[in-house]
Amino acid sequence: MKNLIPNIEQKINKVLKELKIKPKVSPKEFIKKTRGRKHRYLAICRDEKGKKLIFYARLHKNPDARRKMMAEILFLKKLKEKEIEISKYIPKLYQSKIEKDFEWFTREHITGFLLGTNEQLKRDIKKEGFLLLVKAIYRIKQTPFSSFNLKKFSEKNYFDSQDSLPFLLERKVLNKQLVQKIKKAFQENERLLKKENRCFSHGDFNLGNLIVSRGSLKILDWESIQINNFTFDIAYFFTHLWQAKKEIRRKLIQNYLNLLSLKEKITFRKIFPLVIFYLAVGGIEAKPAEIPQSLLKKRRQFFEKLLKNAPLGTDNLMNV
Repeated sequence: MKNLIPNIEQKINKVLKELKIKPKVSPKEFIKKTRGRKHRYLAICRDEKGKKLIFYARLHKNPDARRKMMAEILFLKKLKEKEIEISKYIPKLYQSKIEKDFEWFTREHITGFLLGTNEQLKRDIKKEGFLLLVKAIYRIKQTPFSSFNLKKFSEKNYFDSQDSLPFLLERKVLNKQLVQKIKKAFQENERLLKKENRCFSHGDFNLGNLIVSRGSLKILDWESIQINNFTFDIAYFFTHLWQAKKEIRRKLIQNYLNLLSLKEKITFRKIFPLVIFYLAVGGIEAKPAEIPQSLLKKRRQFFEKLLKNAPLGTDNLMNV
């Protein structure tokens, strides 16, 4: 647990005591349970009147963990000052503070249920649920970002994913024809990818960050917000639905396309496969700690299918 901030348990306990809130799981228990892998502490707490709230505090001392925590706190503080269209999807910030060597904040506790964990759908999604999800993703991409000082995702990352082509060819994940197709797609849409890198993006739109509450949707963990293209969030979500039925992934994209203008639909069909290819390259070799060993083969097979179908276009990906 060398990544932990020195004496972080004591520091968090001091803040909890000052705020007069009691956590359901102590910092010590949380760190032990997660083996110190989580970069921040999260706990359901109760105040003196018994009201529930959520407490977050950074645990890891690396710059990336700090950057993420700072990004979310500053974003939530801005929303507290002035509400915008997507405010309805975001739990309210109560208090926050940037300490000398760590940061913390408290937010509203939402009564509802998570759609799942990071990559596992645990609830059936009805027609209304699909509409809630795609409308939220659509609203996020429309959000003005000038006042949030967001980091811009480098479109170079998409083009660099082609560096994996020799490996994918050698491992027979792709054949020569598919390699040429994806190369051609990147070449033909280079200017478009750069041009469309101009939208607000949640950056970590997965099942574990989505709470359905009384017919509305709440979205958690805004620490990865960035400027990206408008297909990224839905593509990211799509790749995390590998345990869901094919029909769910297809309906997700169909419903999203229905919200787009004709011009946006054309653009979406051109760059969505490239974003999926990039995400699949990053995901195919990953072995997330929360995924049982018995399911890793199934996960890899899904990402292989994405890589095989990305060169063939959006319609093919919708049938994976």
